[in-house]
Amino acid sequence: MGSSSEYVFGDTDAAARRLDLVAEYWASPSTEFLREDVPSEPRSALDLGCGPGHTTRLVAAVTGATRTVGLDTSEAFLARARSRAPAGVEFVHHDVMELPLPSTPADLLYGRLLLSHIPRPDRVVRAWMSQLAPGGVLALDEVAWISTSEPALSRYLEMLEDLLAVRGSALAAGPIIDDLDGGTDGRKRSSAERIHPVSAGVAAELFTLNLLTWREEPYVRDAHSQAELDDLDAELREITRRPGRAPVTWGMRQVTFERTG
Repeated sequence: MGSSSEYVFGDTDAAARRLDLVAEYWASPSTEFLREDVPSEPRSALDLGCGPGHTTRLVAAVTGATRTVGLDTSEAFLARARSRAPAGVEFVHHDVMELPLPSTPADLLYGRLLLSHIPRPDRVVRAWMSQLAPGGVLALDEVAWISTSEPALSRYLEMLEDLLAVRGSALAAGPIIDDLDGGTDGRKRSSAERIHPVSAGVAAELFTLNLLTWREEPYVRDAHSQAELDDLDAELREITRRPGRAPVTWGMRQVTFERTG
């Protein structure tokens, strides 16, 4: 995903691998959301912060949109996305914080795990609502909470939450969007929490790939010693190699808003 706030997980090969895993292990809850709560066969759909294109292809396949456009600022991710673009799917270099968005007004805007990287998501959601056609839907798929009994995974999440807070954003964007009402020209259509368990090994692999990127952030280097970060990396890698750990549970808040005005 790309936006005017720096994407903390980067767009390296490790970041792409991490998004491959997210695409694989989050396909089920996102598919259910798009199938159950999003109108089918929109004429135009935009995938906000599309990364290497997994979510864009998912939106196109599940909704049957006539035209689906993925937006991102990472040329590396966009190159990956374009190399696997099916018919009716295209990708455009654009910052999702900058209006107007391309190909608007749209019938559907979709964003998954995006708002945790953007300060003041309430204002951003109101701005995106203005890019919908009348009757169009904004669908947001965000983390509400994460539960784990593994100390290393908990420690990783605490570090990440601190880093995002310094940047003015929050890992758990789900409660924020659940409090929104759609604004003066919109309404909330649906809001549900979907429980999504993931094996500890997969979660640890995701976290290891992320840590490779953000451990070099100045705030992280100031707040944590090299030895502490090395120890966390080693513990995460050990979890990926040892099966039988208790799964990590994500609470995903899935919300749709409709433009009425």
